[in-house]
Amino acid sequence: MSSSLVLFLGLLLAHSAVSIDLQQKLKLTKNADGGSLDVAWGANDTHVEVELTYPTTGWLALGLSPDGGMDMSDVLFGYVNGDGTFVVQDRYLAAPDGVGSLSLDTTQNWQGISGSKNGTFTQLRAVRAIRTGDSAQDRAFTDKSQNVIVAMSPTVPDSPTAPIRKHSFKFSTSLTFLSAATPAPVTVVVPSVVVPQTPPPVVVVPQTPPPVVVVPSPQTPAPVAPTLIIRNSGTKIQTGTGLLIIAVTFLGMRL
Repeated sequence: MSSSLVLFLGLLLAHSAVSIDLQQKLKLTKNADGGSLDVAWGANDTHVEVELTYPTTGWLALGLSPDGGMDMSDVLFGYVNGDGTFVVQDRYLAAPDGVGSLSLDTTQNWQGISGSKNGTFTQLRAVRAIRTGDSAQDRAFTDKSQNVIVAMSPTVPDSPTAPIRKHSFKFSTSLTFLSAATPAPVTVVVPSVVVPQTPPPVVVVPQTPPPVVVVPSPQTPAPVAPTLIIRNSGTKIQTGTGLLIIAVTFLGMRL
C-alpha cells in the first residue's frame, strides 16, 4: 500500500471520527428551470465541511474568489458517475481574459465524504482544512464575508483528468464560512486603588467653664464701740477707740 494512500485513509478515518454539524445553509433559486442550488456548511477548530446539492446530473463546483469573478478562484469540484462512484477534486481556476482554465491543484486538499445523484439532483459532501498552507492555489477560510462562485454543468468529465466542459450555469455571492470565534475569557487584573480617607471633621465643642464660685473672705467687722447707757443712775458711759470716757451727770453738775 502506497504512503499517499495510507495518508489519505488516515485523514479520512480521523475526520469520520468527528462529524461536523452543517449549521449554515444557502439556497439559490435557478429561475431557468425552477430548481435550486443548496449549499450547506459547518466548521470546527481546524476544518470546514461543505455539502452541495445542485439540480444537475453533471459536475458541480463551489469556488472561493478574490473579487467574485472566476480568475484566481480556489475551487471545490466534483461529480457522481453513472455507477454511483463519486469524484471530489481540488482545482484552481485561472481566467485572466475571461476564458477559464480549471486545472487540478498540485496538492489535493479537498477530501470527499459522500456523493449521490438521482434523475434531477447531485449531492456531494467534502471536507478541507481551514488553512492548507498552499498559498499558491488555495484560499483560507475566514470569519469574514468571502466571495464565492457556484457553477454546474449537465455533463460529467470523461475521466478525472479529462478537460472540463463549460458550465451551463454560474452565480456569485458571498458567504461567511467561519462564525466569529468566541474570545477566550480575559482576566483583567485591577490594581489595588488606595482611596484617601478624608478624616472626619474635628468638632470643637466649646467647653462651658465651670462657674466660678467666689467665696467671700470672712470680713472681720470693724469694732463697734459699745454704748452703755445707764438710765437708772443717770450715768452715761461711752467707749470708743480705746478711750473710756465716763461722764457722770449729777444734778446738772460736772465733776
